[in-house]
Amino acid sequence: MIELYTTPTSNGRKISIALEELALPYNAIKVDLTTGQHRTPEYLQINPNGKIPAIVDPDGPGGQKFVMFESAAILVYLAEKTGRLLPYKGPARYAALQWLQVEASGTSADAFWLFYIGLKEKNEAAGTMLRNDLARLYGVLDKRLGHATYLAGEELTIADIAHYPWVMGSSWQGIDLEPFAHLRRWRDALSTRDSFNTGMKVPA
Repeated sequence: MIELYTTPTSNGRKISIALEELALPYNAIKVDLTTGQHRTPEYLQINPNGKIPAIVDPDGPGGQKFVMFESAAILVYLAEKTGRLLPYKGPARYAALQWLQVEASGTSADAFWLFYIGLKEKNEAAGTMLRNDLARLYGVLDKRLGHATYLAGEELTIADIAHYPWVMGSSWQGIDLEPFAHLRRWRDALSTRDSFNTGMKVPA
């Protein structure tokens, strides 16, 4: 059974959604960021970068125990492990990787903490800067989804999973999705999937 080290943030929920969608058995282990658990020697043995999420797969390549960290890399690993959610080759594969990278570079954990600091420390400039950039990104996604059912085309991929938890956080981000009809259509469609709803509640 895969061990998932996570916390209830958008970054962590990407992996629990993927595991649910792929029907891979896993055990979610909550990492308490507020107490610095992600900086302990024990956790740094799993992820030397000291962030969540991370997974430990007892049945990795060659049947050996395998550790993965960084959410985008984990999503690619899980997709290739199962042969799902990422086309094997061709334009559709590169489209999925491309939109996955948009999430990795545009709505990263660093962006979350910048927004958090902007709120906590009443740094309106920081909060406004991030809010504007996220709204810009949602406009990019909306435009893409005006031409395709999912971000990479007509099939659900890890790119959709990567973006979904961030879009679901638009209310705390202070962003109104009303202008983004295509993005709302995509969000509402994914919200009907049990795997997405269950994954968004991990860890409990």
